[in-house]
Amino acid sequence: MSPEENAKVFRIRRPEARDTRLKTEVAWIRNLVENPLLFDLFYPRGEQNTNNYMIQGSERSPYGGEPTCWPSLDGPAPAQIIITDSVTIAGERIGNMVEIFQNYANWKTEDRGLPTIVKTVSEIIANPEYQSFDVVESIKMFIHHAAQDWGTKWVLLGGDTDIVPTRRLGGPNLGDHNRLDPPADIYYSVFTGDWNLNDDAYFWENNNDAAPDSIVHFDSGFPQIWIGRVPCRSALDAQVITEKIQAYLDPPSLPSDYYQSALFVAGPTNSMNPSDSLSSGYTASERILRVLDGSPYNWSDIERLYAMIPSHAEQCDASLIQCYHDLKDSLDY
Repeated sequence: MSPEENAKVFRIRRPEARDTRLKTEVAWIRNLVENPLLFDLFYPRGEQNTNNYMIQGSERSPYGGEPTCWPSLDGPAPAQIIITDSVTIAGERIGNMVEIFQNYANWKTEDRGLPTIVKTVSEIIANPEYQSFDVVESIKMFIHHAAQDWGTKWVLLGGDTDIVPTRRLGGPNLGDHNRLDPPADIYYSVFTGDWNLNDDAYFWENNNDAAPDSIVHFDSGFPQIWIGRVPCRSALDAQVITEKIQAYLDPPSLPSDYYQSALFVAGPTNSMNPSDSLSSGYTASERILRVLDGSPYNWSDIERLYAMIPSHAEQCDASLIQCYHDLKDSLDY
């Protein structure tokens, strides 16, 4: 189900779902609480105008009101949060990224039906409730709070890792990783488990450094929220990328022959097993290509650029790029 379709679920949870609650559920709650006479004050009855919703710079609001500044059980709930900033963690100004992503959030809310708000890294780390040992942990605490109280399902990190930092795994040695110091945005989406059991300076140095209910152990640890990143380094980058996303999601604005060429860039995101759909980026790319083959558009110009070992090349027609550094150099070229 797409985020826009899923948004309907969130828009009916609060407040209009209160008007459709079953009488048996209400009676059950009244019997449990000590102040049943105040029930209707907390869950007011009556029509809710869900088509008027506060968007930055607009009087329209699909929430039926304005969301609280920070996650709360009161008021409407945004389904998606964009976390960004107009300065890097080091304090360098990079243009008005916040404005760019606010415009994008308005579009997601107004045109795509997905209630979206923007929060800055500076706001989050300045909030005493989210004070922690580093910026990444503060952001994760905020995301966890938003998922708990707002029911937020999607978080978009707006900026590269110098703007919205990521959790770096491992330590001075490779350990159980295929590269030194790998980034792991998935850390933001897992609220259970301990990724640093020995309490040193390094997270998940090896599989023994993570609790069984962390994402390291796929049999018991799973993400609790969807995380994505737009790895832009300036407001100009953000403007270009968000405009492209809007163009892709509004096909009538582009001629049909626009959808003819695509570049697939992928690699072994975890293990080197080419048949492991969870770990092999190029296996996932090939699945997407099969979807494109069945689309109404004529995808006549497809290029593959995969970071793969030669023994995997027989799986598909692809350029052989041996490591991530070479892959980046190829893209820069």
